[in-house]
Amino acid sequence: MQNRQLIDIAVAAKRWREAQRRRLAAVREKRLATEAVKALQTRFTLLTPERHRQEIAEKALNAAKRNERQALKALAKLCDHTTPVEDVLTVDEVRALPRIETVEVV
Repeated sequence: MQNRQLIDIAVAAKRWREAQRRRLAAVREKRLATEAVKALQTRFTLLTPERHRQEIAEKALNAAKRNERQALKALAKLCDHTTPVEDVLTVDEVRALPRIETVEVV
């Protein structure tokens, strides 16, 4: 593998890891906001600042998940281009596999 490919993979991996950390922080923020809304004693939770904070946390979490998926796709694409993998076995390879004998149990 070329050095440039390794550098590209390292950069993509770092981008994915940072996106993952942002998502985990967003999950924590959403959990805290949800707990704050649940702790309210009022019936009109839709109008409270806590509910607004929860909605903002949900939007931030969705954006963080989207960014993480994009970063992971980019990393996977780089990895696929560097090491092509064939998933299909040839007929000869299948014939060379050991046979499993099935025994009927009566």
